[in-house]
Amino acid sequence: LKAVTSNLVPLGVTMAFGTIVIYLFSLIGFFRFQELMTNDDGPQCSSMMQCYLTYIHYGLLSGGGIGDYMSSTLAHPLDYSDQVSFFERVVYDLGFYIVILLLLINLIMGIIIDSFTSLREASEKKQEIENSICLVCTDTKDDIEYRGILLGLSNSFKKHKEEEHNLWNYLFFIMYLESKPATDLNGTESFVRQKLLAKEMSWIPKKKGNSVRAAAEAY
Repeated sequence: LKAVTSNLVPLGVTMAFGTIVIYLFSLIGFFRFQELMTNDDGPQCSSMMQCYLTYIHYGLLSGGGIGDYMSSTLAHPLDYSDQVSFFERVVYDLGFYIVILLLLINLIMGIIIDSFTSLREASEKKQEIENSICLVCTDTKDDIEYRGILLGLSNSFKKHKEEEHNLWNYLFFIMYLESKPATDLNGTESFVRQKLLAKEMSWIPKKKGNSVRAAAEAY
């Protein structure tokens, strides 16, 4: 759904262009091929509005476009005995098929597919950042793992993210501060709340943690 909603403008412009092009084809069909747009149920193109809606409905749903609908469904195939009419139909049918069903529909699909690709790349980039950097202290995985090796620890980065700088703990702490009356806050909580109100994030540790202190003390 996001692949569609994030591209509403280009999709809307493309669809609007498509409706205009279909209208032009229906206009030609109304004046030139109206007698072919009939079947046992009656005329399918007796008015400009009916003709336009018929082209939108059956022109898009028929596998070969409006030409396929006229030839197969309405039983008005190409008549080679009238060469002028024959070549007009060939150009007209192929024009609708190429412009609407091949170019326009594929253009819309291309916009959606390109959006899916962009969303996937953004998701992969986000995952890459989450797997290589602590989002709290901005320390890199390599530095954290290196300090862990100095201290004889394994899986230092995972432990760091889960125990020292767990994002959920920070979120719960912020929610706790927002729900607690200001008069009940202690000194540290008041300090952090003031920073939050000022939209200042200096209270969050930057490249600081137990592993940093332990490595500094050990060496």
